[in-house]
Amino acid sequence: AAVHDRDAQVGERTAAPLRAVCEEVRLVSAADGERGAAESLATGMLEARVHGAVLFPCGELRRDSLPDLLAGAGCRVDEVRCYRTVLPAPDAARAALAGAHLIVVGSPSVAELLARAVPAGERPLLVAVGPTTGAAAEAAGWMPDATSERPTVEAIAGTCLTLLHAGHHTS
Repeated sequence: AAVHDRDAQVGERTAAPLRAVCEEVRLVSAADGERGAAESLATGMLEARVHGAVLFPCGELRRDSLPDLLAGAGCRVDEVRCYRTVLPAPDAARAALAGAHLIVVGSPSVAELLARAVPAGERPLLVAVGPTTGAAAEAAGWMPDATSERPTVEAIAGTCLTLLHAGHHTS
């Protein structure tokens, strides 16, 4: 989510609690299959003519595409780090996947960890929640078997079911 003056640009699940404190809440579609969620959010904000200061709540470990796109368009981006990503050791990640047939990976940092931790011959099917995560997995050496077109529960579940029904097996 990104917050500007009195409006916020977010997805549906974030919108409900923000409506209690923001004058206007605009929904911006998330990843569209070609762009990641951050790029889609920045594009939606710029199309809505957001200007001035933007509050960017983020994690310590993150991609900079959203603040870079906004800053490049003349917005001042005030970053507030509100969480820290803690990844398990590679051995713990490998053990967690033991016996799995399919895994859904939702962040580039986890995709990169799993690619390092799990040898090619032991990998389950991999579904990335969006193009940014899929690209990170591929760059790390683990090509996703599928990438969800949208980062929603329904779309991800549909992607998993399609993959499983197609009779894909682990490598």
